[in-house]
Amino acid sequence: MYVGDLEELIHRNKKFPNIRFISSHWGRRQGAPESSCTILVGDWPMTMKHGKPYVSPQHIGAYNVPVPFIPKFSEVGPDGSIKKRGWKQLLLSLLQDHAIRPTDEILEILEMRRP
Repeated sequence: MYVGDLEELIHRNKKFPNIRFISSHWGRRQGAPESSCTILVGDWPMTMKHGKPYVSPQHIGAYNVPVPFIPKFSEVGPDGSIKKRGWKQLLLSLLQDHAIRPTDEILEILEMRRP
């Protein structure tokens, strides 16, 4: 699935209003893999409050996904880390975090409901 198709799918089924796709140059500075973008749900994870780092209570999650193509299943490296996050795991995580709704479209693509 291409990242643009995933973005449209997520936005059509979003429950949480603030979901953004952030380009890879920001993510690389934060340790994200090359050729990836970050899906940010809610507020930035770390903000400043009264001059000190502060974890925002409006932060739901941040997920790195490869661009331009996202595999169906995550690819795991020899050390057990995720090299490329798969769209199926990502959608399941977004459902679990209540960022998207379990619509018929989402359940069909996850093969949890027959078409």
